[in-house]
Amino acid sequence: MRPRRHMRGHQEKCQCRRSERERGTDGPRERSKEDRRVVYIRLTSRGRKLAEEIPVEPMEIFRGALESLTPAETRELVKILGKVARRVRQTVRRETAESVETEK
Repeated sequence: MRPRRHMRGHQEKCQCRRSERERGTDGPRERSKEDRRVVYIRLTSRGRKLAEEIPVEPMEIFRGALESLTPAETRELVKILGKVARRVRQTVRRETAESVETEK
């Protein structure tokens, strides 16, 4: 039996696929025709209106926060983010391999 967390992810994927079929291509997400693993997303009209109301660019805020770090803190942050990125890549590879095995 698979661990519960995998089943939850599977249920979410099934629900996502079902809602994509029901929506057609009019929704904010659209699967690539070449690679079904790729999903293109776009803002809804409501999302665009909300984004227009934001007075400051998010990257400006983020850049300002990063500038407050000392060089040592910046190196530590890069080290931590690298570790997180490696873990995410490992998880994606494992999940993709499990998905391919399940489809066989």
